[in-house]
Amino acid sequence: MDLKFTNQIFIEEEIKKVKDGKLIEFLQDAKSRFPDYFWTAAASKEKHHPPDERKKGGLVLHVRRLCALTEHMVRLYELNYWERDVLLAASILHDAFSKGESDKKKTSYSQPLHPLYVPLQFPYNADADRFIDKRLYDEIMECVVSHSGRFSVHPILNSNKKLPSIFQQMDYLASRENIFIDIEKAGK
Repeated sequence: MDLKFTNQIFIEEEIKKVKDGKLIEFLQDAKSRFPDYFWTAAASKEKHHPPDERKKGGLVLHVRRLCALTEHMVRLYELNYWERDVLLAASILHDAFSKGESDKKKTSYSQPLHPLYVPLQFPYNADADRFIDKRLYDEIMECVVSHSGRFSVHPILNSNKKLPSIFQQMDYLASRENIFIDIEKAGK
């Protein structure tokens, strides 16, 4: 089966874990506008990320592992459904443009400013406001923009608020070479 098609199905399954119907609509719309490279790109070339995420399709695998890790964080931090939805949405969106703003501007490495591309591609006014309220949008985008945490290219891209901090931990753990997150057993 075609890797792009298979990975689109996998991401659709992650979107279906979200409870808020309007957020599901937003994520489905956003997914339809992800660059083609997202579906087949590796998460990383040489460093960070487990070896299987450094291969073709590794970026989607990384997203799926973050979604799985969300379930553990929900239990650990006693998060509610709204907070869970924020973390799931941030997981799905955070690296959608990691290699560039479009297929034409694609690079083989993760671009340092890629966390900013998501809110630029899906601005609230003129796009996301069709689906979700500003508070939900802002919380998701703060998680996305600050997901590199203290490793961000500029301190202003780091947030120490509750959900962004949890999301930074999730992305850090999921990108460690020696930490394996079993997607099949997550949430059990």
